[in-house]
Parts: sequence; C-alpha cells; structure tokens
Amino acid sequence: MRNKLILIAILLIIGVTLYSIFANKNNTGNIDNPPITNYPVVQTLSLKTSVALPHDTAAYTEGLEFYKGNLYESAGLNNQSYLVQYQPNSTIKVAIKKTITDPNIFAEGITILNDTVYQLTYQSKKIFRYHATNLAIIDSMPWANGEGWGLTNNGTELIASNGTNIIYYLKPNNLQIVKTLNVLHNGVPLDNINELEYVEGYIYANVFTTDNIMKIDPATGYVIAQLNLANLLPAYNAAANANTQKEKYLNGIAYNITTKQYYVTGKNWPQIFAITF
Repeated sequence: MRNKLILIAILLIIGVTLYSIFANKNNTGNIDNPPITNYPVVQTLSLKTSVALPHDTAAYTEGLEFYKGNLYESAGLNNQSYLVQYQPNSTIKVAIKKTITDPNIFAEGITILNDTVYQLTYQSKKIFRYHATNLAIIDSMPWANGEGWGLTNNGTELIASNGTNIIYYLKPNNLQIVKTLNVLHNGVPLDNINELEYVEGYIYANVFTTDNIMKIDPATGYVIAQLNLANLLPAYNAAANANTQKEKYLNGIAYNITTKQYYVTGKNWPQIFAITF
C-alpha cells in the first residue's frame, strides 16, 4: 500500500511539472517567461530643412546655446578657448567675445540658466559662470564629476555629461548632484556622450566622433530616436573633409524656441546650420 501511494505521488508531481512547462511555453505573457528586453525601438529621424550660415573654421566647437534671441558658442583647445555671443542673422555677427587668457584652460559645453552662462572645462576641474548679457565673468566653481564635456539645463537643474554614458543632474548654485541617468542605446551603454540640449522634455546629445544626434528620454535613460547628419556638411562644402589635420566632428546643438529650429555645427566647420527634422 505504501509503495502504491508513493507511486501516485510521483505521478502527480510529474503531471504538475509537465502542465507548468506546457502552460509557460504557450503563454508568453506569464511572469515566469518575461520578454528578453523591453527597450524601445529607436526611431530614425529625417532632416527636413537646412539653412547654412557662416562659421569661423578656427572655432573648435564644444557648446552651442540659443538664449533670448542670441546664439552663444563655447570653443575649446588649450590657449584657444573662448566664449562668444552672436547675433544670428544671415551673417552670424559677433556681438561679444570673451577670450580665456589662461593657456591651460580647455573650454567645453555651455548652458544658460537665469541669465547666467555656465561653461564647463575639460580637465581643469572647474566651471565658469558669466553674465549672459555682457559675458562678464562672475566666478568659477569646483567641478568634481570627471572630465567636463556637455552641458544643458531643464529650467531648474544643470544637466552635464563627462564622456561616459552617465548624465548628471546638478544644483546650479553649488553643483551638488541631484541624480544621475544611465543612458542606454538598445540596451547597451552609450559612451562618448558630448554636447547636450534639452528640448521639450527630452535630451538631445551629440556622440563624439560620430555624425549622430541621439534623442534621450530622461525618465528612463533610453535612446528613443536618432538623427544622422553625415551628409549635412558635404552637401554645402564638398571640401569639408579634405583637411585631415583637424577633427571635423559634429558637435554643437542649440534650439531656437521662437522659430522651432535647431542650430548645429561641428569642430572647425565652415558653417552653422539652422535645421528642422
């Protein structure tokens, strides 16, 4: 009798196991069989319009920002760094230029919040602040988040990149970290995040050494769309890539909220482009 009960118990266990396997195999929504990933499909954005404006080919562009009708640019390299305010018309007229006299400063990304320009430095562990109206220096603040690459803001916090896949949210008054965002492209960390621009709730980012602008969802860190601008410069300047002595990488994103145009350029590019996509 005992052996019979044991046999029945074994048969019941086998039956339950087989049913479980069969049920999971045929029910992809079962929590025991979740999908491998839930990353969004990255949308491909298309360039719609572009207008070419002149740009100083000596400018090693690191940051671009539109603010109250003016266009601002931060140019890098040691002993060549500066901050400039343009009046953006058909000639991109220089209104004010602030040259950084310290030869060891390599300027990087910029953003403007509450009439204050914030300018990152590459490896000098500081961020400069200027008055947006006249570019008069206010002060410098210590930077402790690795290298300085890109900078933007969401109206309340500064948003910064340092060449990794990590984006930092910072308090503008003391650069204290509020939170960090891990950026993933199809589930893979997106390294070399460079210049940033915050537009209508999304972060747009240049990726260093590429012609891509990535649209990032700040709620998840996922790349949700991608714009490739590899053909933008050659279409206006066939000789743009002839000089191999300079890194002519795409870098610089600014958004004109009035015209709904994006302004983009690159390191040592002969043009700034007003585009829509």
